[in-house]
Amino acid sequence: MVLAVWGFTSSGRAPVFNARAETVDSLPSDRQPFYFERADALPLAFAGIWRRVGDHLEATVITTTPSRDMAGVHDRMPVILSPDRWTNWLSATPLPSGQPQILLCPSPDGTLTRWPVGKAVGSVRNDYRELIDPVAPPAIAQELF
Repeated sequence: MVLAVWGFTSSGRAPVFNARAETVDSLPSDRQPFYFERADALPLAFAGIWRRVGDHLEATVITTTPSRDMAGVHDRMPVILSPDRWTNWLSATPLPSGQPQILLCPSPDGTLTRWPVGKAVGSVRNDYRELIDPVAPPAIAQELF
């Protein structure tokens, strides 16, 4: 027996106290950031909702279950609207009953491409082109016991 401190330290975050059984052998505890873009180079358009609060608007992105493009990165992803759905989503006329749910689904597999990027992308103080340059993902250096 050896005394250990409970929780893995994580860059600038609270300690990680648990790990998912499904991914413990494949994901590092300190998450690797990724850059995502559309595989066809078109702009990404996320579905969102907004509300008026006093004299300003608040908005949020709608998320859904992940497609295979998000596999191993996160268990949710933004709803990505394909260009043929932009007009329906942005219409000033309310959508017919059931129509929003038809639009709010994961994007088809192959919509996105991704690559690992450096951790500097996680700070709002950083704003330069090289943030999205590919980096080699770190080797997993944890042991199962």
